[in-house]
Amino acid sequence: MMKKSLWALWTIIMLAFFVSCGDDDSTDSTIGNDDGVPELLYGMWRGEDSRGQSLSLLLERDGSCTYKRSHYVDEDGIFTYDPEEKRITTTIEEIGSGAVVYIVEMLTEDTLVVKLPKSETRLVYTRDKDYEG
Repeated sequence: MMKKSLWALWTIIMLAFFVSCGDDDSTDSTIGNDDGVPELLYGMWRGEDSRGQSLSLLLERDGSCTYKRSHYVDEDGIFTYDPEEKRITTTIEEIGSGAVVYIVEMLTEDTLVVKLPKSETRLVYTRDKDYEG
């Protein structure tokens, strides 16, 4: 009886050890940092609007950002990300449109698709892999 109890106890301890030592490191690069910002969001993104104007959006890990739209805007600011609403909000003002705000609809290693709030307009950005920041 004592041997069975010791064997059962040993088995429970070993199971607990193996379960607790499982690989907790996530390889999903979309998981955010402490601020909830998806890791894939950081970097330089380039695209075009519906009129063919070039766009670029740089999102840095320190919360700074740069937004450029052809001949209209070339500003530096800061951004926040709301993980529940998947909303990027910047301090950068676009002429006549207020602050640059995007709702993230798709985010992959190479592509960022955003929707403008209160609009059906979508913008497709591609990661600038040559950017070293």
